[in-house]
Formats: sequence, C-alpha cells, structure tokens
Amino acid sequence: MPGFIALSESRRTQKDSKSIFEQLDVPKRNMVNDFIQAQGLYVERLTINKFMNDKVFFSDSEYFILIEGVVLNSLTLVLRYNKTSFKDCIIEMYRTSGEMFFNEFRGSFCGIFYDIKADKKIIFTDHIGSKQVFYSSIGGGGLLLASDMLYIAEYFKH
Repeated sequence: MPGFIALSESRRTQKDSKSIFEQLDVPKRNMVNDFIQAQGLYVERLTINKFMNDKVFFSDSEYFILIEGVVLNSLTLVLRYNKTSFKDCIIEMYRTSGEMFFNEFRGSFCGIFYDIKADKKIIFTDHIGSKQVFYSSIGGGGLLLASDMLYIAEYFKH
C-alpha cells in the first residue's frame, strides 16, 4: 500500500541497511521506495509511479517537504506564485502564508513540511481528511508518523 513512515529524533543509523518497509515486510512491487534523512527526521516513502509531478519528496538545508497523493490544482498554484516547480511553489507559499499554506491545495493528499532552521514540523491532510496521518510517541521524545495505521502497528511489533 502506498504511503510513508517517518521517525523524528531518528534512531536509524548508517548500519540500518534495510529500509523500514523491508524490515516490516511491506510489499513493494511496482512502487517507488526511497528515503530522506534531514536534521533529526527520517522519512521513507513507498508510492506508485502515477502523478509523480504532484508528489514532492525534497530536502535541503532549510526545508523538508513530503506530499503524498494528488494535488489537483498544483499547476494553477505554480503559475499563481510564478514558480517553475511545485516544490518551489510550496516553499514560496510557506514563506508568504505561514504554516497554513496547504489550505490552498485541492485534492486527496497528506504531507509533512519541516522548516529545519525554525525547527517547525507541519503535518497536514486535505480538507476532508481522505488521506490520513497517524502518529505515536516513541521513547526519548521521538515521534512516529505514518500514512497507514498498519505501518505504526507493524513498526511496534517489529
């Protein structure tokens, strides 16, 4: 099943050669499986190849962005904010509108936006909650986020 799993205050080390989805035996047939580790945050996604232009999975020294699902008005927003990519558009929307930037999105989506310098994590879903995000605290003040409750249950079971 497509989605993501994220660990804040990550306990993953360079020794962890298997992805979390591999460790949890989540089937990955015909899906894109990749990860990003950004300043205290490890995020792994498992997604289908469709609508990849609507999905953002990006990190640099300032921001981490994950959008899973379909943002129907992404091209309209890119044009409105005069940007060349949806990623750049999201960053500009955050800079101008603050932490409620995603209110302009339309579609079926969920995501994580992390302002690394401000140490602010924003977890969001679409306006009707069709793509849910589940979370649980893990020892030592960490947080486990996932787009599927099964991922959280399997993580703790593992």
